[in-house]
Amino acid sequence: MLINSLCTYAITKDSPHLIEAKISIDAGHSIFEGHFPGQPIVPGVCMVQMMKEIIEEQRQIKLDMIEADNIKFLSVWVPAIYPEVFASISLNVDNGLRADGVLFAGEITFLKLKASFVNR
Repeated sequence: MLINSLCTYAITKDSPHLIEAKISIDAGHSIFEGHFPGQPIVPGVCMVQMMKEIIEEQRQIKLDMIEADNIKFLSVWVPAIYPEVFASISLNVDNGLRADGVLFAGEITFLKLKASFVNR
């Protein structure tokens, strides 16, 4: 949905319990015309969706989020300042799929996510 539209990504590490990726955002995407005009920022829901889509593509599954224990938006992601950010997603597959992920650029953390998913 967002991958290859709002953003692209390149995997930097993929193991059974960890996915790391570099995400490149399209700062000219039409979503920024409304979020927000003259001061575009990446919507929080899009950050969460990017992480979900990366998991889905890398594991070749379709997921539904069933619980979000903890979602923290810690910094504003301004695409003109941070056209590339990094994702680190730890996965636990005991009793479903649990993800513990972070979106960051250097010392700046944009999102921390702890969520549970089920196969669609």
